[in-house]
Amino acid sequence: MNLPIKAFSVLLLIFSLTCTDPKVEKNEKLKSFLWEKGIDINQYSSILVLTEESCPACSHSFASLLEKQIENKKSLLIISARGTLVDISMFLKAEAEENILYDWKLELKKLEIHNDLNAIFLDKQGAIDTIVAIRAKGLQSTLAYISNRLEE
Repeated sequence: MNLPIKAFSVLLLIFSLTCTDPKVEKNEKLKSFLWEKGIDINQYSSILVLTEESCPACSHSFASLLEKQIENKKSLLIISARGTLVDISMFLKAEAEENILYDWKLELKKLEIHNDLNAIFLDKQGAIDTIVAIRAKGLQSTLAYISNRLEE
């Protein structure tokens, strides 16, 4: 190989190693976060994240949806709320449930995997398939979509 082709090949290799697929990066961050908490992501088909950083109506509505999922062992509920703006007492009462993770230090937010309230649906390999953000606009249709996906 001549020198320009070698140089181009080396640059191409370096460039491909530094470029990371954002979806793969999110998967790795999420798996690492859960592994540190002793949670095997492969046992879940969805991860539902409750925060207090969205509109109050959104947080309250999503908390109600999550309450119905407390006994759904296929859904991991991550409570990244302290209960000041949204009632989390129903999750605290269900403390023994293995599918509830309390993120009091808001560590998940620091990983920048999600924004505010989210339903994260996983594929059969435990990788992120879909992230559904919950916003005030279209709230009811978004919650209906999430409910339907959780029933699958």
